[in-house]
Amino acid sequence: MDRKEFLQKTLMSSLGCCAWMTMDQNTSLSADAGTEEQMKQLQYEKQFIENWVTDLIETMEKELDEPTRIKLMAGCARGCHRRHKFTQDIVEAGKGNLDKLLEAYKKSFGIRREGDKVHIFYGRGPKGCWCPAAQDRPAHPKDLHCECTRGKHQHIFETALGRPFKVEIVETIRRGAKNCHFIVHLT
Repeated sequence: MDRKEFLQKTLMSSLGCCAWMTMDQNTSLSADAGTEEQMKQLQYEKQFIENWVTDLIETMEKELDEPTRIKLMAGCARGCHRRHKFTQDIVEAGKGNLDKLLEAYKKSFGIRREGDKVHIFYGRGPKGCWCPAAQDRPAHPKDLHCECTRGKHQHIFETALGRPFKVEIVETIRRGAKNCHFIVHLT
């Protein structure tokens, strides 16, 4: 290969590399622009859902009596239980046996038994409340969303042990406390 041929091939290779790099950069720029648009769309959708849930909860609080509100939130609690393997695992591990149920609970929650009461407690999540549906909504002293959590603990106990239980909300992060604390009444 002579010098002229060498320079031509080198130049062609360089041009090819430059063209490839430019195409790759343009693709990256297009992807970045697409990603930016997708992010804007996702943020819009997230804000829309947060506003919609806030409107729903506020309407429930204004228009429905307390027993109806609690029933609706209990339905959400059962749905949440169906979607989360860790709560299903608690039920399965404690099926028919209170001591086994409490041991299974300890993997995810603080548990303390005092006679005929079981205290369930846990601290703040990364955004305060652990529930993604509640995290970005304003909290208030009688926050209805806590009925969902109460209902989930009630559903876990009732499903595992096959009988009704009363679960009491003592305090929650959404209602202004530093921790969440529920009591399951065993009798």
